[in-house]
This record gives sequence, C-alpha cells and structure tokens, in this order.
Amino acid sequence: MANPDYFAKFGQFIHWYANVERMVHYVFRHFSGLPQEAARTIDGGMNLSALISLIRRIIIARKVADAERNELEFLFDHLGHITKLRDYLIHRGGDSFGEHIISTNYHIARSEVDFEYIELNLSDIQDAALDCGQMYMRFDLLMEPDAAWFKEPGAREWLMRPWRYKPRQPKKPKARGAAQGREP
Repeated sequence: MANPDYFAKFGQFIHWYANVERMVHYVFRHFSGLPQEAARTIDGGMNLSALISLIRRIIIARKVADAERNELEFLFDHLGHITKLRDYLIHRGGDSFGEHIISTNYHIARSEVDFEYIELNLSDIQDAALDCGQMYMRFDLLMEPDAAWFKEPGAREWLMRPWRYKPRQPKKPKARGAAQGREP
C-alpha cells in the first residue's frame, strides 16, 4: 500500500497545477486584448502547450514590454518542467515506497531499449506544488501589477524566491549509443 502522504502531496500538487493551468487561460485573455467572451471562444478547450504557444505569438505581435516577456518565458520554462512531472505521474503512474516514488513507462515502452523510469521523493512533489502556487501568484502579478497582496510584508521575498522543484531526468538502463550520449 502506498504511503498516505503520497496521496496527500499528489492531491495538493494536482490542485495547484490545475490552478496554474487555469491562470494561463487568464494570462491569454489579458494579453490578447480581446473582450473576455471573444477570448474564451479562442482559448476554450485549448491544451496548455498550444495555449502557451499562442501567448508567445501574441506578446510578440502586441509588442509587450521586455520585462513582462522575460517573466512569462521564465514562468513558462519552469511550468514545462512541472508539466513533465505531472505527465509522468498522471500518464505513467507512480509506485510509492515510503518517501520514494518510481514512475516508469514499462506498460507503454515498445521495447526494453525504450524503457525508462524516473525516481522521485515526496519532497519533489511537494516542491512542485509550492512552485505552482508561486507561479500562480506571479502570473496574477503580471496581470495586476498593483495587487494589494503584493504590498503585504514578505510577499515580494516569497514570490521571488528560487524554484524549489528541480527537474529529474528519466533513466534509460537499456539505451545504447547516442541515446545514452555515447558512441555505439
């Protein structure tokens, strides 16, 4: 039986990830400059990667300030790492052994050469959830630079702290040659 903490931390992570995903829709609507109902007809049902791609094109076309563009790219980059973690856990599942989690593609790998796994800790999932909360607030601040909550003591320090989640690379024990970075 999996560690109950795994389910609690996993649930928190999915909750905050969904909130960030929702916030990216608001970011699109904000930077598109379109009325809300018109923007909804474009982004409604759009997956996250397509939406981010659209936002990138819009901020170039609308000549958004460099500081805002850099912040969006910074957020999108880290969201990409967290999305990979989410995809591993949602689409491949995870087996919890105390504080350790292993997620594999065993059930979908075409051959043993394609087999890969990623090793995580509960702290990785918790860190990703905390980063999602931080991203949510940074997206909010982009859209509302004079937000009252940002004036609260400690808000700036919390918001600008380094990311907690450090991306993990999958391991491919049977990969050969270029796939492992070696010559055959």
